Amino acid sequence: GWWLTQALPFSVTALLPVVCFPPLGVLSQERTASAYINDAVFLFIGSFLLAAAVEQWQLHRRLALRALLLVGDHPAYLMGGFIGASAFLSAWLSNTATAAMMVPLAGAILGELTA
Repeated sequence: GWWLTQALPFSVTALLPVVCFPPLGVLSQERTASAYINDAVFLFIGSFLLAAAVEQWQLHRRLALRALLLVGDHPAYLMGGFIGASAFLSAWLSNTATAAMMVPLAGAILGELTA
């Protein structure tokens, strides 16, 4: 019910097990905290922070304009450009970070095409 009704903000609701489980004896403090601190969680946090930084500094818009200059506005060429850019980024970044970066890039290209 907490998630559905939003009686508390999602961030507070998500942390309720850390506060409630150890005193209630459901799980130990170590077991409860380990569910929040693992490699996958940090991978996603890092990826989303990287994507937010790209969006904050308008790098996605610059990349979108460069891609349009290189491949043109033909749909097949644009798709090839996306595939090439994703492959290039995936060589140095995680796939999650690449996907998180490509979403604002796609939005920026669509915005430039419709403008």
